[in-house]
Amino acid sequence: MAVVLAMCAVIGCGGEMVLSGTLSIGGLVAFYGLITQLFDPLSGVADLYARAQKSFASVRQLKSRLELSPSVTNAAAAVCLSRGHPPQIDFSEVGFGYRRQKKMLHIPSLQILPGEQVAIAGENGAGKSTLAKLIARLYDADSGTIRIGTVDIRNIQLKDLRQYVCYLPRDPVLFDGTLSFNLRFVRPAAPDHELHAAIRSVGLGQFVAALPDGLHQRIGPGGCQISGGQRQRLAIARAILHQPRILILDEATSCLDPSSERVVLWNIRRALRASTLIVISHRASTFSAFGRLLTLSRGEIVEDGNPHSSKFATNRRSSQSSSTGSTIGEDLRETSL
Repeated sequence: MAVVLAMCAVIGCGGEMVLSGTLSIGGLVAFYGLITQLFDPLSGVADLYARAQKSFASVRQLKSRLELSPSVTNAAAAVCLSRGHPPQIDFSEVGFGYRRQKKMLHIPSLQILPGEQVAIAGENGAGKSTLAKLIARLYDADSGTIRIGTVDIRNIQLKDLRQYVCYLPRDPVLFDGTLSFNLRFVRPAAPDHELHAAIRSVGLGQFVAALPDGLHQRIGPGGCQISGGQRQRLAIARAILHQPRILILDEATSCLDPSSERVVLWNIRRALRASTLIVISHRASTFSAFGRLLTLSRGEIVEDGNPHSSKFATNRRSSQSSSTGSTIGEDLRETSL
């Protein structure tokens, strides 16, 4: 503003002097040029000051992030967890809440047997993802205990727990590298034939074969050079290569059509026969592949049983006819349409 006002003053006063005959036009042009040369460095200083303030703000934010400490840490007497440990999950009086949403989840009792395949359904905000993240110990429960076998997960070495439990979200984390690099992230020494087997199991065999560089094709930051469905398939292939004892798919097949989803889930069960599989979904077609369905509502398990039973079918029909618009029945109706 100072620069603009000064320029206006020079032109206004200089123009008046020219009209009154006290200043020549050449003198006005020369004075204007000198003033312009004077204010150019001042404008640069102002721009430099603005950039410095932005840089200082970024440094302060970065410093605050580096000073953060993880809320989930190893216990003082944490034990190792062998891969031979039975993948049984037990909840006992588990309660959890976020900072802005207290008492988000309350599970008095829940048991998932080794090798069991369980689907979890519920309206948005019911606590499905929160339940899955507690099993993977991305958060610690506020109360109660979660056990794998007979061991409290808070007493397990985090490194062993991350190898034992694989949590796969809707938007997988992929790196700016090759397909091979993203797959070998969990097993750096995995041979090529295992990579190809994992790729074929998720239906990416023809896609990879058509790429100019095959497994060495770069996929860009976050996998931006492949589609959403291909990103999810690649993440599932990485999970199969990981061979976890407990695999949790949190809407991890949402970008796949129902027929492709059925094939991928079947291949997962074939590749991880002894592993416990937990799938969170809003699709009714997904539940048909499972023998057990947990339905959550407002942080509590309201139904637990066979999704093909008459009880579940009746509850779904009644939910679909309700006008609340927030029940699992509406989600199932919307996906079927």
